[in-house]
Amino acid sequence: MAEYQKYLISREAKPITLDIMSNCSICGVIENAQCRNHDSEVVDQIPLVVKQMPWALRNQKISLSLSWDSEGHARFDNNLYLSECLKYMIVEAPWGKTDDIFLIQVGNQLGHALEKMVPKAFGDQSSNINQADLKKV
Repeated sequence: MAEYQKYLISREAKPITLDIMSNCSICGVIENAQCRNHDSEVVDQIPLVVKQMPWALRNQKISLSLSWDSEGHARFDNNLYLSECLKYMIVEAPWGKTDDIFLIQVGNQLGHALEKMVPKAFGDQSSNINQADLKKV
């Protein structure tokens, strides 16, 4: 294997298990580092087949999500970025095709779990979720 190949992403989709977390009974939030006795726990697991987001495609999704007003101020549409990434990344799911119609129906718990799969748009360019947390099915 050539030395550079270790830096390329896999073209194959991989099965994972998406953990759905409960709201904390103390603060009412799914994840909250400020809550001293946070007790959020896994309440469900959903099997998915996902593919990694290539660097260039991530940049395209960021560009698609940026707009400028007449005064030159930039605006980033995080919802558009997340939905475009999820539609690309999720190959198979119990709900069928991941599209805009499905995504507008998603509740907080599933939405939070899905959002963690998406690479951050700015700053650290890795996925927001630790790959060790995505258990292989």
